[in-house]
Amino acid sequence: MGGLGEDNGHFPKVPPPMFAVPVHLKNALAQTDQVTDLVNGWLRDALAQGMDGDEMVEALVAMGRAPELASLVVVLAQKGQFITPGQGVDARAVARSRLGSPAVPHAIEHFVDGGDGQYRKVFTTGEGNLQITVFDGFIRPHEMATLKALTEHRLERSAVVGPNFTNQTAGSRTSTGAFLDVGCHPDVAALEARIAHVMGVPVNHGESFQVLHYGHTEEYQPHYDFFEPATEEEKRNLEGPGNRMATWLFYLNDVEQGGATYFPKLDLAIHPRPGQALLFSYLGADGKLDYRSEHAGLPVTRGDKWIATKWVRQRPISQPPVAQWANGGQVTDLAAAPPVIQKPTLRIVT
Repeated sequence: MGGLGEDNGHFPKVPPPMFAVPVHLKNALAQTDQVTDLVNGWLRDALAQGMDGDEMVEALVAMGRAPELASLVVVLAQKGQFITPGQGVDARAVARSRLGSPAVPHAIEHFVDGGDGQYRKVFTTGEGNLQITVFDGFIRPHEMATLKALTEHRLERSAVVGPNFTNQTAGSRTSTGAFLDVGCHPDVAALEARIAHVMGVPVNHGESFQVLHYGHTEEYQPHYDFFEPATEEEKRNLEGPGNRMATWLFYLNDVEQGGATYFPKLDLAIHPRPGQALLFSYLGADGKLDYRSEHAGLPVTRGDKWIATKWVRQRPISQPPVAQWANGGQVTDLAAAPPVIQKPTLRIVT
């Protein structure tokens, strides 16, 4: 899977510019007596004028300074550190200069290809099997309106997954929600295709969209999205589509206060912003689940919150129409009269 900050090794290694790390640090240290107040003043002026680092190195070499020394003083000056004439280099500055640029592939590319456009990353973090990315403007205004219009008149109390994948209400989850069949509307299909393109998996790996509404004080306490089969029957139910490997959350409105998506093991909060998408993966190629993906929907303390959720499985998942397993049935015609809402009979078919 190509999500969540993992770039799968496809990024070419970019060599650092010549001035980023001194070539012969020991030789440079032996020549620090050549650094004067005049040199430091020139460095500050060059930085203030926005001179390129390579140009600064070349200029110092033209002034008679050795290339090693020129590289050292430029990289230190760019970090706000200067060699004090007659006192050499602070050992801490030398240690920092050896570090160079960190290898963080997920921070190199700022955009991801969604098949129908480029979508900007605004946040990435993660290590190992947990990768987290936030995209700006991933879901478009008319798509957000469609998701709400398809579900807002048939919301029912949200449930959690119980034994043998039965759905049951719980005090830990107090929102209301409704499901949408895969591909039920052109806007839904476009969003699902975008998700599939970013992740590099077919649309049929995704479960049905769940649109959720959180009113005042409503929340979803810390939980995992993946399954932990406790019985042989539950294990058999997962054999076909496999476990959930990633979650998409789409923020559909501006929440006045509260309602952040919070990862307690990371002490990380993602604050709702309309149009943004949060993607986090928690199942690696080694088959191990990452328990740092535990997350919560914090209580809404002012206003309300609308989000949409899409869970992605390891393999294709076959689901019956929503009408057979979610309250109120499926709505594909926005002009249709609201269906009659019946008592919840939720169940998840895997």
